[in-house]
Amino acid sequence: DKLAAIPGVDHIEPDLTVTLNDPVAEVSSTISPDEISQPETGYATVWSVDYIEAPSVWKHGNTGEGVTIAVVDTGIDGDHPAFGDRIVAFADFVYGDNSTAYDDYGHGTHCAGTIAGTGASGIKTGVAPGADLIGIKVFDSDGRANTSTIIRGFGRAVELGADVISYS
Repeated sequence: DKLAAIPGVDHIEPDLTVTLNDPVAEVSSTISPDEISQPETGYATVWSVDYIEAPSVWKHGNTGEGVTIAVVDTGIDGDHPAFGDRIVAFADFVYGDNSTAYDDYGHGTHCAGTIAGTGASGIKTGVAPGADLIGIKVFDSDGRANTSTIIRGFGRAVELGADVISYS
């Protein structure tokens, strides 16, 4: 009531818990042959990357290089071969373990792969395979986060210099 009475405060929202629907069982570093297409550009890609015609953009030199994308999610597996050394920063708002990028749920790694994965075997899985990544862990190992933690994660992504923020 005291906050609502402050001039300029339009309304107040409760700090709700957001829960992801289903965990990603495992983020594989291998891709089955039926998921691969060979577009006319000569890049081997997963079907979804080809479907949105990303290879036609890549052939003009636009692979995401020079762009930093923050993935506000469950973290990013820093050891996953699809990212190499392109995870340039990591912030853990759940357990405070900022020492190394990790993902104890899988969803953030999956999303990061869709955004910027090169694929462990050279098969491009991401739309921007040249982009750098920032992992922002806001969801815990059960896929839960408070809205206030998520909002803090957005702020940290901006502080770390993200050009784009992904929150899926």
